[in-house]
Amino acid sequence: MTNSHDTTHETPLAERVLARIHEGEVTPRPRWAFLFENYFFWGSGVLAVVLGAVACSALIFEIANVDWRFADVTHTNLISFFLDAAPFLWIGVVVLFLFL
Repeated sequence: MTNSHDTTHETPLAERVLARIHEGEVTPRPRWAFLFENYFFWGSGVLAVVLGAVACSALIFEIANVDWRFADVTHTNLISFFLDAAPFLWIGVVVLFLFL
């Protein structure tokens, strides 16, 4: 079984890459730029996890410590009480950091 493409006359990969570099005028990036990008990515990830954990714990604390006994007295239904008591700032922060 013969191959329909004759690979012996093709330009080697290294030469094609070098030709493309010279045609596109590609310049190398310094090592510190790659390291900065890597550290920034992982640092942002760690910061998002930490702030998300703080926001989630504040959300749980706020919901657990709302005085649910007074919901019937102060509001007409449970949904309106929850909307008044819910910490929307923390919910927004959790959603934001989950998105990030």
